[in-house]
Amino acid sequence: MGNTLGEIATILIQKDAQCHWCGSRFDLCSINCYPHKDGIEVEGYTTKQWVYLRCMKCGYDWALWKLLAQIKERK
Repeated sequence: MGNTLGEIATILIQKDAQCHWCGSRFDLCSINCYPHKDGIEVEGYTTKQWVYLRCMKCGYDWALWKLLAQIKERK
């Protein structure tokens, strides 16, 4: 089974994921999800979930895959 939403958010925060549009950093309250066939397994959910983080400053929703690509680009 996958990680919890909190664990996913913590990993992204530790890797310094941030909003590409306004530069704001995310916090644990930023993470959300909804059922989606192309999502990932998340502990506590019975179906795959589309995981995203909402920027609390500008309101943009960042899909998990976009944030992971952002982190990978910086390496």
